[in-house]
Amino acid sequence: MDPFRLLGLLFLGLVLGGAQALTPSHYLSQSDVARLENLLSRPFSDLESAYYSVVGLSKLEAVLPDHKEVCQFLKSQLDPTSVDSLFFAAETSQAISGCEIPVSNETRDILLAVVSEDSSMAQIHRAVSALSSLGLPLASQEVVGALTARINKEDNVVA
Repeated sequence: MDPFRLLGLLFLGLVLGGAQALTPSHYLSQSDVARLENLLSRPFSDLESAYYSVVGLSKLEAVLPDHKEVCQFLKSQLDPTSVDSLFFAAETSQAISGCEIPVSNETRDILLAVVSEDSSMAQIHRAVSALSSLGLPLASQEVVGALTARINKEDNVVA
């Protein structure tokens, strides 16, 4: 066997093995994981708590709450005019199966309008993530332009 091919296969094996090792349960003790699961399994109070609970439990590879109930909660709490609400609902729906968040043209326009140099970095991130999770089209050059303009506008990248 060609030594370069063997080296490539070895490298691929290390990369895949390393990617599998990057889960919270590998660097948290079992009691820490159990406490975290218990904390994340509490009832939701809002979309943000639902997001952290569902995404956190999925990262821990723990049992997720009933998907239908979570989806119904997301839809009932969704404010289609709020970027934060859309972000938390869209990202949470991605962590569970069979939950489609309704999107109107107005909602899409709100998210697209946030991708500008006048928005904070966090708002741009949330709008782009929501657009992506909702399967809505997004011009990557607009995102890059908005981020570049925002970084140039501020001395601090965390603006």
